[in-house]
Amino acid sequence: MAVLLSVKAVDAGYGPVHILNQVQLEIQAGQRLAVLGRNGVGKTTLLKAIMGLADVSGGQISWQGQDMARWSPRERAMAGLGYVPQTRDIFPSLSVAENLVAGLKGRPRRCIDEAYELFPRLWQRRDNPGTALSGGEQQMLSVARTLLGQPRLLLLDEPLEGLAPIICQELMQALGRLARDQSVAMVLVEQKTDAALRFAEQALILERGTVVYEGQSARLQSHPEVLQKHVGLSAH
Repeated sequence: MAVLLSVKAVDAGYGPVHILNQVQLEIQAGQRLAVLGRNGVGKTTLLKAIMGLADVSGGQISWQGQDMARWSPRERAMAGLGYVPQTRDIFPSLSVAENLVAGLKGRPRRCIDEAYELFPRLWQRRDNPGTALSGGEQQMLSVARTLLGQPRLLLLDEPLEGLAPIICQELMQALGRLARDQSVAMVLVEQKTDAALRFAEQALILERGTVVYEGQSARLQSHPEVLQKHVGLSAH
C-alpha cells in the first residue's frame, strides 16, 4: 500500500525551543496510529510539525512522496491533511450549520448533510450557536467541519478530553466507520490510553521528544509494564 505521510528524522519545536528529536513514522491509507506519552513530551508538536504550524529544523516531512517543507498550512490542508486541534476552534457566534459551511472548501452547501449523517446529534443542534453546545457537541462539530474538506489523513489532538463516556463512544464509533468505509488515515494523540489502543492498530510512544516505542497496539496492550514506564498508565 502506498505511503501517504512520511516523517523522516524530524527535529522540530518553536523558535529556539527544541522539542522533537529524530522522529520517524509512516502512515498509509486507512491506517490508524495512536501517539501516546506523558504531557509535554511533544505529541502536539508532532501534529503541528506535520501541519506546518511548528518549526522543523531537521529531517523531512513528505506527503505522497512530495517534500512539504515549503507548503503553508493551507496548502497542506488542500492537499488532503485535516487537523482537529485540542482547542476545537469552532466559531462560537455561528450556528452549527454555518460552522459546517465554513469547512466545505468550495464544495456545494448540500454536502453538510455528510456531517449530519456521521453525527446525527449535530442535525438536532443545527440552528444552535456554538456557545450553546456541550463540550462533546463542540468536539463533534470540530471533527465534522474538518471532515467536510475530505482529508485523506486526519490528525486528532486529544479529541476525548473532558467528554462524557457516551459521547466518547459515539465519537470513536463515527471515526472508526470513517476509517473503515472511506480509508481515511488517522493519527490520534490521546491521554485515554485504553481507548486509543482499542481504536488504533499501531501505536507510538514519545518520551522527551524521542520515539521510544513503535509497533502494534495489541502488543503494547499485552505489555503493561511498557505503558507504565513510558506513559505512567496501564491499558484497561
